[in-house]
Amino acid sequence: MGSLPRPIFFLSDFGTKDWYVASVKSKIISISPNSYIVDVTHEIEPFNILQGAFVLYNLSKDLSSESVILGVVDPGVGTSRRGIVIETSKGNYYVGPDNGLLYPASSSEGISRAFHILESGDESKTFHARDLFAPVSALLSYGEIPANLREISPEELKKLEIPDAVISEKTCVAKILHSDRFGNLITNVRDWSLETEEEVELLTSKGEKLVVRFLETYGEARDREIIILRGSSGFLEISIKEGNAREITGLVPGEEIVLRRRKK
Repeated sequence: MGSLPRPIFFLSDFGTKDWYVASVKSKIISISPNSYIVDVTHEIEPFNILQGAFVLYNLSKDLSSESVILGVVDPGVGTSRRGIVIETSKGNYYVGPDNGLLYPASSSEGISRAFHILESGDESKTFHARDLFAPVSALLSYGEIPANLREISPEELKKLEIPDAVISEKTCVAKILHSDRFGNLITNVRDWSLETEEEVELLTSKGEKLVVRFLETYGEARDREIIILRGSSGFLEISIKEGNAREITGLVPGEEIVLRRRKK
């Protein structure tokens, strides 16, 4: 292990209240003391695999090659679900549970090989992040293929797709996939074309209706105005100027909304 290791990007739904994140990092460092671990986020909604997959997908656009991405949102830990490693054409390794979490990001890079992580039987049934995924990530960071990997067909992987919004000329049925640190609500809408300052009706799953404007920047909005704009990820998001759209609207990740052009 003489050369510098690849960076390890670590995402989970563990939060930071407990020792879980530190335990995973400690395991990595015990095997690879020079490992550089980047915290993507540990604030994924508990058990929300789709949200975790969406965050990893957006991260993958900015990743350099030859990185290790450790993703853990794992409600099926300890069951028959497999631990996996996915190697991409970009030269990255994705490590985590075979529940779809890693699929959108890795498939966007092009999957070259996939592996099943074989268990020894000594791992905790409830903490595979520490006992299974961390050691594998540490070895992969040095380009070593761990001995407990068995190659499988990529076709065997659990597939999860980021759902597309249902778009027509006047209406868009969308889903909120993520809420960021500022309370912006990021949707799955990519390709709906709107004009600057165009007004749109936003219908929530609870039957509430809001009228919002489409703007290009947060600064163009009036104070505390609810708006929609295209964020840096390329997806439409619901925002409030210097406010928290999640708190004000009550909308949360996983919720479906309808956007409708207003009649002029």
